[in-house]
Amino acid sequence: MAAGTDTPSLRDITEPSDGTRLTDATRLPDASRPPARGPLPDATRSPGSGHLNDATRLSPTFGAAADQRAPDDTSIPLAPARSNPSDQTKLPGLSACAEGHPHDDTNLTTGRGGSAGTGTDPDRPQRIRERSPSIHPADTDDFRRTFEKLLTAISEAVVGKDKAVRLCLTAAIAGGHLLLEDEPGTGKTQLARALAQVLGLDRRRIQFTPDLLPSDLLGVSVYQRRSGDFTFRPGPVFTSVLLADEINRASPKVQSALLEVMEEGRVSVDGHTYAMDNPFLVIATQNPQGQLGTYPLPGAQLDRFMLRVSLGPPSHEASLEILTQSRLRDRASRLDPIIDRAGFNRLQATAASVHCSAPIFEYVTRLLEACSHSKSIETGPSIRAGLALVRGAQVWAASLGRDYVIPDDLLTLAQPVLAHRIKLNRQARMDGADLFQTIDEVIQSVPVPEGGLDA
Repeated sequence: MAAGTDTPSLRDITEPSDGTRLTDATRLPDASRPPARGPLPDATRSPGSGHLNDATRLSPTFGAAADQRAPDDTSIPLAPARSNPSDQTKLPGLSACAEGHPHDDTNLTTGRGGSAGTGTDPDRPQRIRERSPSIHPADTDDFRRTFEKLLTAISEAVVGKDKAVRLCLTAAIAGGHLLLEDEPGTGKTQLARALAQVLGLDRRRIQFTPDLLPSDLLGVSVYQRRSGDFTFRPGPVFTSVLLADEINRASPKVQSALLEVMEEGRVSVDGHTYAMDNPFLVIATQNPQGQLGTYPLPGAQLDRFMLRVSLGPPSHEASLEILTQSRLRDRASRLDPIIDRAGFNRLQATAASVHCSAPIFEYVTRLLEACSHSKSIETGPSIRAGLALVRGAQVWAASLGRDYVIPDDLLTLAQPVLAHRIKLNRQARMDGADLFQTIDEVIQSVPVPEGGLDA
C-alpha cells in the first residue's frame, strides 16, 4: 500500500500476501469472489459426460434412442441401463418389483441436479414406490384376493377371456363406465350380465332399439287426475348397474340422454333434478360401426366411457369347452354375488388410496400431449382420459397386490383408454394407418420414467 494513503492500489489487491501473483488483474479478492460452481446438473450434461438425465432416457422397447445408450452387461430387459460407474451392478426397482416391496433405489428424476439413481440427493423427487400413508398392506392383500375371486367367477360365464374380464373389473371398481364392442355372438352381453351379477349391485337392462325414446330411458312425469299434480316415474336408468345392450342401435337423441347421467350422476326431467345411486355404472355393448341399423356414438359420449374392450373370437380350447357344456343355456344367471354394496365401496376406497408419484402424473401428461401433437391424429384425448388412466392404474396395481403405481400399469391400460378417444386424420386413414399402431408409436415417443416398464 502506498505510504500516506488509505486507498489500496490495484497491485495490492491483485497480489496475495504470500507473494504469488494472480494471472488475471481483474479478479476479485477471495472474500468477495462468488462461490465456485459445482458440476453441471444432469439435465444440462452432454451425452459424452457419462451422466444422462433419466428424464430423457428411453426404455429399450421405446424409441430409437435406446440404441444410443451406453452398454451395460448387467442390464435387464424392460429396464433402462445405468451409466453411473459407481453403481454398475444395481438397477432401480428390479429386485423389489418381483417381491412387491418398496425399495430405496427407485427414485425418478425429472431433470433435477444430482447423480441419477444414486438416491443421495435430498432434493430428489418423490419415490415411485413410496407406500401410501392411508393404506395398510393388508388392505391390498384383501383387495387382490377379492379381485381374483371376482375374476374367477366371471370367467365361468365368459370362458378364455381373462384379460378382457380383468379390464372390465378394473373399470367397474375405478368408477368408470365400460363399452364392450365386438361382433355379434362373442359374449358381450354375457360378460356385462356376469359382471353385474358378481358385484351384488342392483341392475337393470335396456335393449336399445331405433324407436326408443329418451323418456323410456330416464322416466316421465305422469298427470294424476285425482290430485291434479304430475308424478315422476323413474325410468330404468335409476339403478346401480345399467346394462345398455346394443347402445348404438338407438337414435342420437336417446344416446344424448345419457350424457348428463354418465358424467354427473343425476337426471334432469321437467325442470327437476334427481340424483342417482352411488355407485352408478353403465356397461354398454355395441356392434361395430358400419353394420346395418347402427348409429355412431358421438364423441362426447364415447369420452365418458372409461374403457373400450373387445373380446374377439374364443380360442380353440375355449371353443371346445363351450361346446362340451352346451347344456348350459345362461351361464351368467348361475353366478352368485361375491360381494355386496359395502364390499364394493371398500374396494373403491382401497384403490383410491394407492400411491401415485409425481413422475407418474408427469408421464401421463406427456402421453396426452404426445397424442395431441401427433401428425397422424386429428383429435387427441381430453384430460378425462388422463384421469381414467390414473384411476385405472390404481385399481390395476391393487389387483396385483401393490399399493403404488408403476409405468407398466399405465401402459397396460393405454390402448383400452385412448383408442376410442382418438380420431385419425384423413391423411393417416388414406395411408391405411392402424389406430392401435399409432398409439404404440406415440407411447414409444414418450420417455418412460427411471426403471423402464418395471419402474
